[in-house]
Amino acid sequence: MFGANTDTAAQLAADVTRESKGTNYPELTQLMTANIGSAIDFISDFADLHYQKAQTQTPEHSIARQVELPSASSYEFIEKVSQAFTAKGGEIRLGARVEKIKRDEQGTIIGLIAETKTATLDINCRSIVLVTGGHGANAKMRGSESEGIDYYDPMTSTGDAYSFTEELNLSTHDLGWYKIYPHGVEVEPGIAKLTTYASKKATDLGGIYVNVEGKRIINELDVYTTFRDVILQQTGKVAYLVMDKRTWQEFYALLVQHNFSEVEVAAFFEEPAKRPVFAKGSLKEVAAIAGINDKQLAQTIKDYQGYAQSGSY
Repeated sequence: MFGANTDTAAQLAADVTRESKGTNYPELTQLMTANIGSAIDFISDFADLHYQKAQTQTPEHSIARQVELPSASSYEFIEKVSQAFTAKGGEIRLGARVEKIKRDEQGTIIGLIAETKTATLDINCRSIVLVTGGHGANAKMRGSESEGIDYYDPMTSTGDAYSFTEELNLSTHDLGWYKIYPHGVEVEPGIAKLTTYASKKATDLGGIYVNVEGKRIINELDVYTTFRDVILQQTGKVAYLVMDKRTWQEFYALLVQHNFSEVEVAAFFEEPAKRPVFAKGSLKEVAAIAGINDKQLAQTIKDYQGYAQSGSY
């Protein structure tokens, strides 16, 4: 689908290392990059998934390699994989919360206890795979590094796996790390939704990022880790994406396609006193609503127009 693509596992590993600024574990990166192709092939065949070239190729990739399903939605993936799983004889117990891992006298895991609204499930088994997610939704487990940073991931990431396996004395590492996204908007206190694809489209069309002082803060073509670090240095750890009407129309279409409703976005405009700040109108009006220095913003836009005309960035 990418034509004469020269991509390799080694190139993907190099991109991961560069984007993470060398903080990744090479052995885990190698494990992922060596197997991701065959994993996608397997799940595509298993669940009849038809991947295509993604609408957006984000800058952390040095070569076009991002794929998505036709609906560009994780729901399509979940629906088709669950259907294929049950067709193969698997059982899915929805609304069942695992409360305890069962072990015998020797400490060997032999099953689990789960609770539903109407019954207790006592399941015996030879093996268990814990895929409970992280612990980001459990504020008590998060460290000081997450203070003032919005949370984007599932509310089900409550850290249950750590309490289930505490008695097993398993080794852990980097629990103090906190995942930070540079593109998104807060939709309720401390909780945010991603706008990655929409934001990338906006900057491709000329949108720019400014701070509350009205100054442009980054080359919008830069990789996301650089953007993240720059935002964290700004007043309030906030950046504003400024765009014209033509760009907004493209941005809006991708917002609605990726996890935002039309009603939700409309509400953002109706309540400018709340976060996130969505504002439209003249540059001066937008700056006033968002609380941005309007004179500096006007100068920033003027300078940027000059860069565009001269071909510099």
